[in-house]
Amino acid sequence: MSICFLCFPDDVIPGYARSDNPYTFQVSMAKTCIADPCCCLASLVCPLPVACINRHRALEGKMEEYKCCQGYYPLCGMRPGEVGESSCPSLCLCLEATCCFTCAVSATRNYLMDKYSIHPDPMDYQIVRCSNAIQCLSCICSLASICIEDLREGARILRHIAHITFCTVQGCMQTQTAVEIAFQHKKGVEAPQANRMNDRF
Repeated sequence: MSICFLCFPDDVIPGYARSDNPYTFQVSMAKTCIADPCCCLASLVCPLPVACINRHRALEGKMEEYKCCQGYYPLCGMRPGEVGESSCPSLCLCLEATCCFTCAVSATRNYLMDKYSIHPDPMDYQIVRCSNAIQCLSCICSLASICIEDLREGARILRHIAHITFCTVQGCMQTQTAVEIAFQHKKGVEAPQANRMNDRF
């Protein structure tokens, strides 16, 4: 965690569309293991089912609104919403989580940020940037190790570190998403109840 603080900035990329959103997530990625340890563990052990459940809950069960990656990441020239998702959205969601896991997790988070006008916590930027940097460094070292034999052991170790980092970050991201969905659903349930109480007086 200290690497994130020391080596990676928490500033917003200029022109980032969600930087002006008025709200923040209920919990930052750095605190998700405390906020919901069970969900965090589930995201580490069974990440694919959690990704599917989070998307289903983010859509409030309205699978007719499902699109591949919710339209955020067009893949291989295919336009989301035009690849047959409407005929079998649940199956397509499972395929998305299996074949494009990173995009699936990010898409659900992006969808929530747009739906509820949320901007990420500054620490979230640092965690994601740290993870991306480690992935890139691992890729570079793996490619270099093809030609330089002495680098192969170091590249193997770095690859394991990159995998562990990715698994941890996606677990935090999925838990952050799950906590936010639960909060928004609870708020949505409480609001009509409050209105009914006011109508009595």
